[in-house]
Amino acid sequence: MIKMFYGYRCINRNGSHYPADPLHNEDEIKVYLEKHMFKYPEIKICNSKDEVLIRTIDGRIISPEEDEEYNNQWKNYQQYMKQNFEDIV
Repeated sequence: MIKMFYGYRCINRNGSHYPADPLHNEDEIKVYLEKHMFKYPEIKICNSKDEVLIRTIDGRIISPEEDEEYNNQWKNYQQYMKQNFEDIV
């Protein structure tokens, strides 16, 4: 059974929520979270332009380009997913 990666949520155009990225099981999720602790709890897709916005823990809404640490974490995460879960991403 595929578990979904938690810590990030995507909001699609009609406003419904779904987990962003699948991982195979809870152990893999825990290992990943231990290696890459993201400081942002949520990714939000803006309905008007489909641009990705991040809601920070303190409630601010920013774009990924505004935050170098987010950019680096997201690149690392994408690379990790490609290397380890290419068949399901």
